[in-house]
Amino acid sequence: MIKFNKLFIKISVITGLLFLAITILLIVVKNKTTYHTIERILYDFTGLKVELIEPKTTIKPNLDIDFKANQINIYNKDKTINFLNSYSPEISIKPLGFIFKKANIKKITSKEININIKRNEKGEIDLLKELKPTKLPDAKNFTITRLSCNVNKLKITFNDNYQIKAKTTFDFSDTDIYVSKRKKLLSINQNGTIETIIGSNSQKADLKIDLKAKYISNDTIDDIKTDISINNFNLRSLKDLA
Repeated sequence: MIKFNKLFIKISVITGLLFLAITILLIVVKNKTTYHTIERILYDFTGLKVELIEPKTTIKPNLDIDFKANQINIYNKDKTINFLNSYSPEISIKPLGFIFKKANIKKITSKEININIKRNEKGEIDLLKELKPTKLPDAKNFTITRLSCNVNKLKITFNDNYQIKAKTTFDFSDTDIYVSKRKKLLSINQNGTIETIIGSNSQKADLKIDLKAKYISNDTIDDIKTDISINNFNLRSLKDLA
């Protein structure tokens, strides 16, 4: 179970950072030609196909930048595997802070995000296999001063064909993430369900996650308090996923 949790966290972080990087990069462009160029750049950088449907960027009088799209899809290079779909994504930032390596992200929202990950018989994760090795910038050199994120519906599906066929689905009806350097606060709140299918056995339970911590910087988070509630869920049935 521990190995499975670490794997799930790693995949979630990668997909989250990828989605955030894509949206931040896209807000600086204004026309379809440039959007297509960005798609090619993202492919060269990540090895993944990014599809933007009806993207739009607006610069407000106070220089805040808003980006929205009808949909964002992320595929493997030949578009035979669909890793991520985001419906009605929106992001609003104060761009001047990036000059001083500070991120003030006023809003990230999406009506629905679906993430699909698979592990084959050899133990290879399809997303990690397709993703180009890339050296990410050191988090110590960049500070999040504010981040407000809300996803109305988040569904993460992990199909595991390594040693035993299993499927785990996290289906959150509401996800809120808030970071404030001024308030020294990091909070994550999620409500939804977890469902597992192992062979012919399946189970589904309510899942609630409430995390609060003292946020000092990207690499300094103290006083972490986590409350995870899972009702009527037999963890022993997941032992084969470890």
